[in-house]
Amino acid sequence: WRSVYTRKFTILPFFPDKREAGIKTLEQVRKRGSFTKELSQGSLAWIYFNEGDFGKAYRYNEALFKEYPDNVIIRTLKGLLLTQLKRYTEADEQFAAILQIDPSLSSIYLYQAFTDFDKVDTKYRPRGEAYQGITPEETTAYNEIIPTIEKFLAMEPAPRMKARGYDLWAEILFREGDIKGAQKMTKAALKLDYSLSSARGRQQQLRN
Repeated sequence: WRSVYTRKFTILPFFPDKREAGIKTLEQVRKRGSFTKELSQGSLAWIYFNEGDFGKAYRYNEALFKEYPDNVIIRTLKGLLLTQLKRYTEADEQFAAILQIDPSLSSIYLYQAFTDFDKVDTKYRPRGEAYQGITPEETTAYNEIIPTIEKFLAMEPAPRMKARGYDLWAEILFREGDIKGAQKMTKAALKLDYSLSSARGRQQQLRN
């Protein structure tokens, strides 16, 4: 599956994209293997998650989850998949359960914040309407996410993860019309990870 890491080099002839072949091989191992079945199943769950096939990824991961409910990696992927499937309450339950197992996992607080952010978006813009202002109810809902982001940032996570925390906070402030606050948080995000496209796009908007 290493070709997924060289995806940006696929224009070069010596970097063929063999993702399809890799998936096919893992599918065969899953069906025929004994000791390697669970490993291939877990790999397929993450691969389909990265490919955006969340339904298939969920089915593979759920089979593992039934066998290993206390495995935080499997449970984390379940929470992330439930968020993508817009099953937000169930996703929050999974993240809360992980923090009961190990409260030191800072990334889970970030996943909680993103899940709650998506939940607000889905509630107030169910058809994906373009952002054109904010209601008082939305403001309240967004503000309820900020303490989770603050808790995440206070745990001093890895720089790239920390950048995503600042970026999410910046997006909330931007939507609420706090331009100075959004500029500050966007700058903090880009200082840690300048490749963050959402922060770079917002920076351009804030300049206009």
